[in-house]
Amino acid sequence: MDRRKFIRNTVLFSLLSLATINGVKLYKNALSKNQNSEEKFLSYIEVHLADHCNLNCKYCCHFSPIAEEHFYDKKMFTKDMKQLAKITNGNIKEIRLMGGEPLLNPDINKYMKITRQLFSKSKIYLVTNGILLPKMDNAFWTTLRTNNIIINPSIYKINIDWHKIYKKANEENVVIFIPEDEIKNVEVTHFYKSNLDLTGSQKNLLKFIDCGEYYNLYEGKIYICPVVAYIKYFNKRFNKNLKPSNTDYVDIYKTKNIEDILNWSKQPKNFCKYCGDNKPLLPWESSMQHTIDEWLKTE
Repeated sequence: MDRRKFIRNTVLFSLLSLATINGVKLYKNALSKNQNSEEKFLSYIEVHLADHCNLNCKYCCHFSPIAEEHFYDKKMFTKDMKQLAKITNGNIKEIRLMGGEPLLNPDINKYMKITRQLFSKSKIYLVTNGILLPKMDNAFWTTLRTNNIIINPSIYKINIDWHKIYKKANEENVVIFIPEDEIKNVEVTHFYKSNLDLTGSQKNLLKFIDCGEYYNLYEGKIYICPVVAYIKYFNKRFNKNLKPSNTDYVDIYKTKNIEDILNWSKQPKNFCKYCGDNKPLLPWESSMQHTIDEWLKTE
């Protein structure tokens, strides 16, 4: 697919559903504009309910295919979300509950309820690849409906009966972000490869300006992107030592207010030195091998 056409379709139809794709400039520019408005709020934050996944996507920048089974501890999640609500005064425009694959979390209903209780004004999306949706019980659909949570599907070329899912959602009065007749138009056909530079020799200021922000809340800290938030899985799998410094995240328990987060977000991050340039746009495919070159800088 032509790069311009790909980005256009992504923005028009499924911008939120393609979180694993880095480099969609229009959305990131929108974040910056929102941050400059008079009202102080975060435009967007994403939270893993499960780090692991039931797909094996090559190039996944969340490292979900190589992540061990891990759920956001429920007590920690509750505590972190309460603190986040406190320092932001609940002013977060959009919250994405995702992964990995969030439907793998057996207590997903409780996480959704907690999120809505603490963020009454936010749009809340449940981002899923859809594989497990046909198996979810009535309590799941009731939780979505009563808490006004929107299903945000990531559409991959896998065998899923989306018509059946849309029928169920309509019966339950649950909103799916993408209209059914647009499913084929928003298939994830390509991923941006992370292009990690193990030498850490990239100019972090330039990389930061080029990349932008994808706020990730993970165990008491807000990170600027999923790569830095979940790099521990890459390190463990390949015996590397790419570690975030204290400039690469905000500790929400040491942060007074939303202005601190916004000011931090505008500063270059030390971890950006590991991000190579010219991230290639490569066809989406599954990988069972998950060798290190799937994430390393292309020479």
